[in-house]
Amino acid sequence: MIETPQQEIIYLDYNATTYIHEQVAAEMLPFLTTHFGNPSSSHIFGNLAKLSIQTARERVAKMINCQSSEIVFTSGGRLFFHFVMEFIFSCFVVSFFSFFFCRFCDLLFF
Repeated sequence: MIETPQQEIIYLDYNATTYIHEQVAAEMLPFLTTHFGNPSSSHIFGNLAKLSIQTARERVAKMINCQSSEIVFTSGGRLFFHFVMEFIFSCFVVSFFSFFFCRFCDLLFF
């Protein structure tokens, strides 16, 4: 929060950006300065980045009591939104076609 002489200003645009907690910044600092690499690459830098992401995924999963495979990191809100919409759409399509396939089989065989 920033104070000006006339009024107090409150930041409300957290969709655009937000602060990083001190502990998170400390954990991320090596990957922003010296330990960087594309986790999709097969070279040593990529392998270290991939291992670090997997370790982070396991730590988060342990904190919220779930499987690490259930943790998905995204680069921001828009990517997360698209990920969720794709999941919902996939579930709808599978359910829709499963229903009509079962109905078709029901009419065909019974």
